[in-house]
Amino acid sequence: MVKLTAISKVSDESVLADIAKNDGDPYIRKAATEKISDDFILADVVININRHDDYRYAFSGIKDESALAIVAKNGKGASECKQAVRKISNTSILVDVAINASREEVGVEAVGRINNSKLLADIARKTRGQGVAETAVSKMNSHRDISLLADIAKTCQDFISKKAVDKMDSVKDVFVLADIAKNGSYVDTCIYCVERITDKAVLEDIADNASHHEVRELANNRIKKDSIMDVGELSSNPILSENKLKILMTRMF
Repeated sequence: MVKLTAISKVSDESVLADIAKNDGDPYIRKAATEKISDDFILADVVININRHDDYRYAFSGIKDESALAIVAKNGKGASECKQAVRKISNTSILVDVAINASREEVGVEAVGRINNSKLLADIARKTRGQGVAETAVSKMNSHRDISLLADIAKTCQDFISKKAVDKMDSVKDVFVLADIAKNGSYVDTCIYCVERITDKAVLEDIADNASHHEVRELANNRIKKDSIMDVGELSSNPILSENKLKILMTRMF
């Protein structure tokens, strides 16, 4: 009772926060928390309270979405982090959480609340969480967002750039794949694109112009392989001219 009376006389919220985080008596912690009105101090209590189960007292008082974002990005438990995300409606703040949350599952939760394709692409490019990036790409539209997906495929690391290529598979735009193969930053993704191309003229363009040696070599090998198959067909067909056979043989060597 003495402590409760003493707390009723405390007005400094930093002192109240210290009590809320560290006092051994749950009633005292609750009483101190209920006197705090600053949302950012409440966020600090949620994140740093010694008895984790008590975070709910402080959390329930937070209304400012920037303060909620601090909890979402830095909270000790997944539960309060996800609860914070669900209370945020500002899209810019959700993007910040998606990119910077310390827990990947929280970033995924934030992505689930975002529908703008340009923002999803920005998250895919900037986040360090593979699950977050993959969720962002999966929410994009393979037809409407093809230029955004192509940019992700050209600039992002393999784990997400390949995901972007897979997302474009239903479009089957060979020239987009060729652009990625020629200009992509990561060799494995460029090769991933070449493996999906069968058009010889496009493969020849890649063989001549791809920035990575390994990609040019693969395109050349694919052209040669197809040419060998064509030679076999021509050789078994006496009706076709000798000149056509010579042209194919030239492609191979």
